[in-house]
Amino acid sequence: MKKTEFILQDLVSKIYQGAFSTNKLPTERDLASYYQVSRYTVQNALKELNAMGVIQAKHGSGIYVTPDALNNPLVFNALTRMPYSEIQNQMIYLKQRPLTANELQNFDIRNDDSQPQLAWEFLRRRLSHYEVTELERTVMPVRLFPHLDQAAVEGSIQQFVQSTGHRISHYITTYQTRLLTREEAQHLATKRQPAMIISNRCIWENSQVYALSENVAINYAVTYITPFNQQSLAYRMSR
Repeated sequence: MKKTEFILQDLVSKIYQGAFSTNKLPTERDLASYYQVSRYTVQNALKELNAMGVIQAKHGSGIYVTPDALNNPLVFNALTRMPYSEIQNQMIYLKQRPLTANELQNFDIRNDDSQPQLAWEFLRRRLSHYEVTELERTVMPVRLFPHLDQAAVEGSIQQFVQSTGHRISHYITTYQTRLLTREEAQHLATKRQPAMIISNRCIWENSQVYALSENVAINYAVTYITPFNQQSLAYRMSR
């Protein structure tokens, strides 16, 4: 494990456990001394924590844990660790087509044989530091979103959805691995290799599924903290 990654994970662990009683981190100099690394290495780890919204620097005062960080599970992955300003979405295509039977069921929409229900489908590349890291294919019902354009696809879909007056509730996410298809490898400018497939059911507050997406990611990593559940262990051991 790289030194920056170790420091990042160690600080996340300490933050989660409340090791910093005043929610203030030691200085960069003190952290460099503690981890026996250069200040540059410490700065890289702190930069990632700041990008994830875990810490914030207050000029002339120091580095503090953000209040929200203590209320979250501190889950972060290869994408969320990057500042949004450094991520670029590049549309490959945007089209309308009939919803499939499976999609109709997922969106809880009844088809009208005289006028088939339509879907927006788009494919976009996600670039970080000008390097292609992910492909995202998303399907959204036209009846829920009559207007969708390239600007929305290359921007934030979450912001676009909420701009229509709807509040996003949660995502149901599934992770699995498979080999890239030839077309995916071409879009990602790489050879065929195993990749992480991240499938999402995107849900509004009224339980309506508003989008189905599949992300194909290479060099993907995810880190999360799972509190140990004593009651669950006792239940399993008693069975």
